[in-house]
Amino acid sequence: MLKLENKEYFVEGGLENLIKRLEKGTILKGRIVDCASENRYLLRIWGYNILTESKKRFNKFDEVHLIVEETTPHLILNFANENSFNNEVIPSDNAITNILA
Repeated sequence: MLKLENKEYFVEGGLENLIKRLEKGTILKGRIVDCASENRYLLRIWGYNILTESKKRFNKFDEVHLIVEETTPHLILNFANENSFNNEVIPSDNAITNILA
């Protein structure tokens, strides 16, 4: 269970099974499930709830496109622009997402 601001979310084990399915350069679609604080968010990707931190601002239910930058030693995702299928990445340090849990 992951608890954010008096709300509980089911979290299935660790991210190992998700990470096994990802490769560097993979484009993902996710959704902001909840906003924990000014820069912390609960992000859902492929059924996994991931606590993230980003300098970029989001609202609850925002759909986001992400590109896998690294899978080891830690999962690193970068936000893609609106037309993410052309593999353009937003060129900004503010766009990098840190996986917190």
